[in-house]
Amino acid sequence: MAEAYEKLALNMRGYYKVIKTARTIADLDGDKDIGCSHLAEAMRYRPQEQEEKWK
Repeated sequence: MAEAYEKLALNMRGYYKVIKTARTIADLDGDKDIGCSHLAEAMRYRPQEQEEKWK
């Protein structure tokens, strides 16, 4: 997650939203802990056009 935080230039709000989404995905999967697959799926839900807007 730290690598994605740096590569995607996430601010704290974006970081928190990814974690929150990953927690929801893990809950829906019935998992107690957030896994790498949950984080990866949560990051795929991030809007990509936002990154282009700020460049």
